[in-house]
Amino acid sequence: MMARNKKKGFTLVEALLASIILAAAAIAISAISVRCLSRTSFNQEYEQAWAAMDRQLVSIETAGIDQFIEQGIMEGYVQGANEEESGKYRWQAEVENEAIGKLYRIKMTITWQEKNHLHQITAETLLNGQETGASVAQAGY
Repeated sequence: MMARNKKKGFTLVEALLASIILAAAAIAISAISVRCLSRTSFNQEYEQAWAAMDRQLVSIETAGIDQFIEQGIMEGYVQGANEEESGKYRWQAEVENEAIGKLYRIKMTITWQEKNHLHQITAETLLNGQETGASVAQAGY
């Protein structure tokens, strides 16, 4: 009886095929990671823009919508929370007087440029203006 010599291990073709599959998986995972990172930075830009809009609306509300309208300031640059944000976001506001008392509708748009792409967000809100002396007296204040 002759003993058969069985070698254990992988052939060259099997090793190459396994290497190709492993390389393809590594490339796919890398591409997914890069896409996730770019989406994360894109989402951070939008979060910063919404925060900038919120800060601008709060400053308008704090100063008073009537003073804002009297000054005629309807656009400008948002002062950022940090130096990187300052001057990056440009705001523009459209103000309409509602039919109810001193209620104003503000449509605010924030625009910014990132990597040669112009981005924009828009929101609308209502703000109360100051009541005149006569209407304050009639209200019992």
